[in-house]
Amino acid sequence: MAASSSSAAADSRPPKYDVFISFRGEDTRKGFTSHLYSALSGKQIEAYIDEESLEKGDDISRALPEAIEQSEISIVVFSENYGESHWCLDELVHILKRREEKDQIVLPIFYNIDPSHIRNQKETYAAAFVKHEERFEMEKVQKWRQALKDAAAISGWNSRNMSESKILEEVVERVKRELDTIMSKRSDVCNGLVGIPKRLEKIKSYLDSPAVRVGIWGMGGIGKTTLAIAAFDRFHNDYEGSYLAHDVRENAINKGLNTLKKEVYSELLGDKQLDTSPSAVNHKLSRKRILLVLDDVENPMQFEDLVGDPYRFCPGSKIIVTSRHKLKVDEEYKVEVLDSDDACKLFYLKAFGHESCRSRFEEIAGRVVKYTKGHPLALKVLGASVFCFLESIEDWGKELEKLKRIPNDDIRKVLERSYDALDAEQKGLFLDIACFFKGQQRDFVEGILEDKPITGLVNKSLITIEDGRICMHDLIQEMGRDIVYQSTHILGERSRLWIAKDVSFVLNNNRGTEETEGISLPWIDQVVRLRPDVFEKMCNLRLLKIYNARQDVHSRPYRKGKVEVEVKVKVKVYINRDLKYLPNELRYLHWEDYPGKSLPSNFKPHNLVELHMPNSNLEQLWDGVQELRSLKHINLHESSGLTKIPDLSQAPKLESINLCGCKKLRSFPKLPRNIEVLQELDLSFCSKLESFPMLSGLCSLTHLYLRGCNIREIPDWLGSLTSLTELNLRRNSFDRIPASIGMLYNLKKLDISDCYDLRSLPELPLFIESVNAQCCRSLEMVSTLRSTLTMGRWLDKYDGDGGKIYTQREFSFEDCRKLGKDAINNIFWEFLYKVFCTATTPREIVVSKVCDNKKSGIFFFFLLKSI
Repeated sequence: MAASSSSAAADSRPPKYDVFISFRGEDTRKGFTSHLYSALSGKQIEAYIDEESLEKGDDISRALPEAIEQSEISIVVFSENYGESHWCLDELVHILKRREEKDQIVLPIFYNIDPSHIRNQKETYAAAFVKHEERFEMEKVQKWRQALKDAAAISGWNSRNMSESKILEEVVERVKRELDTIMSKRSDVCNGLVGIPKRLEKIKSYLDSPAVRVGIWGMGGIGKTTLAIAAFDRFHNDYEGSYLAHDVRENAINKGLNTLKKEVYSELLGDKQLDTSPSAVNHKLSRKRILLVLDDVENPMQFEDLVGDPYRFCPGSKIIVTSRHKLKVDEEYKVEVLDSDDACKLFYLKAFGHESCRSRFEEIAGRVVKYTKGHPLALKVLGASVFCFLESIEDWGKELEKLKRIPNDDIRKVLERSYDALDAEQKGLFLDIACFFKGQQRDFVEGILEDKPITGLVNKSLITIEDGRICMHDLIQEMGRDIVYQSTHILGERSRLWIAKDVSFVLNNNRGTEETEGISLPWIDQVVRLRPDVFEKMCNLRLLKIYNARQDVHSRPYRKGKVEVEVKVKVKVYINRDLKYLPNELRYLHWEDYPGKSLPSNFKPHNLVELHMPNSNLEQLWDGVQELRSLKHINLHESSGLTKIPDLSQAPKLESINLCGCKKLRSFPKLPRNIEVLQELDLSFCSKLESFPMLSGLCSLTHLYLRGCNIREIPDWLGSLTSLTELNLRRNSFDRIPASIGMLYNLKKLDISDCYDLRSLPELPLFIESVNAQCCRSLEMVSTLRSTLTMGRWLDKYDGDGGKIYTQREFSFEDCRKLGKDAINNIFWEFLYKVFCTATTPREIVVSKVCDNKKSGIFFFFLLKSI
């Protein structure tokens, strides 16, 4: 068993090379094969070629077969004299053996040779074999003949029918595609995605068909989401646009279907400001081949509302949808349980850490697999949460007997055993995620939940982490929520409330108790009226999240763009007077459209991590200095009645503050002297602010937004904000920017547009990439060009494969009416001079200069395109 395991482990190691190239040196080494090797290397494809890859001292008779075995793909370049070399023929035999035994991919190229000459050993190949039969044993010669015949029958490229450049292009593209598939399959195995490759082949056949809508359906926990994500990861690069919408059913409840639809199509079409009118969306969809994956759609109506008419999509577009129910689609795939082999592999992977079983556990493990009937989720959870901790066969047997007392068809009860194995802290963490935080970012959730690590839940397969996001299977989430739901029939005594009608009942009737730890009120189409003392009995409330349904501010066309038109706001949650009480245990306070004027005076927010209250009626938060030792994020944007922010000097952990649109805010509060983590501050459109906030020496700040604040003076200490990468000062009233801005060496983007009083622009940081000075109508002097615009860093743009397309920098001085033409020409020609000076390698230089004589403005957009 040990030797077998060792051999299997060695065979499972990733090969050393991507490609092995077999060729006749004297025919193609300095020509076609060298070009092929360069083309592959240019795409970071590791190719073995004897001249380049053999190390000194290597035995060529041993090195070449080893290289073939350590390669994913073999490319055979057949040429006129390939058949003369017994080395080449031995290579070919070995390559075809690997193809037969290990499914190695073989790609033949027929370079200036007719494939039939190889297949039938004619012309030069006939002459070569006359000599071979004189020198070698007939058995070896027959193997060579058969190898040539078999290889010539494989579809490949013929240089007599195609140009050399076209062959190279297609071969490299094919190799890349095959390697992507191989790497994806290997990743599937590493990530425990057992059985997925076979299922993906079926999905691919649907994607290659005329079908637009492909449905994946089956029972809960069967692997629908896993398959959909794997399909997205494997195929999304084949489309011009793609988007994976997770948890459609739950997000439709929490956000509303219209909000979700806008989010889906904005992401899919790459337009955050997407016009969501049907005609505009249809127009964009008709011009772009897309792949849209909708995971966990609840019913046919929801699917129809999200997708609409399939014929509005561009030809070649595909929609993949997962659901527990059959939907109206063009092709459907029902996900079945795993077959016995794959079921064993998955269980072994979770219980033992690899796809093989310890010999003494084979019989009992087989019984466990049989018990689960191949259900993937049950296999994963039982393997990772129960059996992996049991050391003896006797313990396994006892655990299996316990499981057998549970009805076989009740998977949820099986999963509940993994919950029972958690300690008290892990149980609370699990229930918080199941009820409130599924789909949220890991860092955010760990911060809210007292920095409790969630690794234990990952190790027990109760949650997974994907792109930093916490994912939980629907069946596991339902189990967690059902544990809370079944704990008591009295709503106010449940630890967590998330169902709209339950939350509404408890809040409307003041039924909360000290048992209540978390409340989430999703979008609700009914009025909730709160008493001022509604939270008084909920002394242990840690999490409070209230969404409000209301009409938004609309906009209508006007001659000079769009202007906001106020409409009546319809709020769904009312309080007769300001709240009297909020629990001091609160760590997460998220209340959109909060109707009160302030928070309770007796509220002590020392545990508060996140304060998220956008569009509120708040005029102030609280009086005096509060201890805010845990506070990381403040978001009060569009709280238009807010007049002041309390002292924040006791909040050393603040990372972001968003006060955008707080139009009555007159001053910015004092910050802690030792604050080292504040990265983002947005005071945009705080139009009463007038003075620059005191931020001197705040070295951690990376993003500062002060649009439309009527600021009259920029302080000289601006240069002390050394970490700034983006500074937005648009629509302010200052007439100068201090020279210290040149000390902001990390600054990449500066927006000073619509600063009508600005007269001069000092020398800017060397590496700045974007300057927007549009409509600076008093701007007369720009002293930044020679040292900055001509010495700055280029902004590289890349294609989907990571190859650089062009290098770009952008500077706009449109509608700068007092900027003289001499100054404009100096800007342009000095910058152009440096462009040519920096083009040290062959490049195509594209320069775009746009001048409007009426406005005396200038806009430069420079590209350096790699040839």
